[in-house]
Amino acid sequence: MEKTRIRAEAPPVFVINALNAVDVRILKPVQEKGNRLVFTIDKREKEIAFKTMDKKNVKYSVLSERGWKTDGKRLLMRFGMWAGIIVGLALIVIYSTMLTRIRVLGAERVNENDIIAATGISLPVVFASPDMEAIEKATVALDGIAGASVVRKGTTLEISVIEELPHTEIIDTDTPAPLVANEDCVIERMVVVQGTAAVKKGDTVRKGDILIDAFMIDAEGNQVPVRAMGEVVANVFYQRHIFYPHIMMSKVRTGAKETQTVIELPSLLYKKQSSFVSYDTEIRVILCSNILPFKIIKTTYYETREQETYFDFKTHQEQLVLENFEVLSSTLPEDGKPVKWWYLVKRLDKNTVLSIYYQIETQVAVRPR
Repeated sequence: MEKTRIRAEAPPVFVINALNAVDVRILKPVQEKGNRLVFTIDKREKEIAFKTMDKKNVKYSVLSERGWKTDGKRLLMRFGMWAGIIVGLALIVIYSTMLTRIRVLGAERVNENDIIAATGISLPVVFASPDMEAIEKATVALDGIAGASVVRKGTTLEISVIEELPHTEIIDTDTPAPLVANEDCVIERMVVVQGTAAVKKGDTVRKGDILIDAFMIDAEGNQVPVRAMGEVVANVFYQRHIFYPHIMMSKVRTGAKETQTVIELPSLLYKKQSSFVSYDTEIRVILCSNILPFKIIKTTYYETREQETYFDFKTHQEQLVLENFEVLSSTLPEDGKPVKWWYLVKRLDKNTVLSIYYQIETQVAVRPR
């Protein structure tokens, strides 16, 4: 028989009479100090006993549940725990024999993917025992590699390479050629070392226009071909235009959700797609250890639907200006000197247009291709 042991905080006689009235059989009653009664009942009568004590405002707590079913479940849970531990240890042992990553060191001009492909290894590999000498020879055989060494560190194969010296570029200083503008700009200042200036301060030039001509005038007024040399600094104007609709489609959550829990091993992850057509995701790492080579990851999918919302540009204007200023700034040449920036806002029937402008000083003279 499945039994439940209960402690009731009420006068024992009152509890016994209340349960006997609903035909609940009380076994092994023991009175404790402070008007408390400890007793056992048949587990099948547990629900009616609880309802009766709730109705009589009797506080109670379950001390234990015994029986072959309950003990069987407890043993099954313990078996599951030990099975999980054994599986985890087996995974650790298997993982220690695996090759999950190839790391390349020292490659700057040679493509790392070419070096990895030369190993002939397709990751991940279980019970891996790579031929280090063969991999070294295959790596050295690649164009641009002068030497290589291969070592295994745990589940990582580390390939260190020494690249061949790059070919020296020969700069032509004799062939006549002009200097042209590499951007639309306004000339700020210029220094002509060789050649003839084709523009002056304040001139507006287009990309590709000649800045310094490839000739000089001799004492007799003749044009002598030379290779133009010098420096031209100009103001370059960059701009970014963004349209913000007054009515925007946004995603809102419907309330439906799905959860998925997976074990992630390096280079091994099975992930089932959500059944929702449109959704947001939240990912939480339940267990992550530097000792154990896996993670338990819980992903929650929240179903979403599209909904029309009014976008108040003025409320977000300051934030949007700063965000787009940062985006525009990231596209500017690193050697440019900032001069100033500004923005304009224009409201149309269906959109608001935000225009960001940035002025910099930079070197613009280049050799035509």
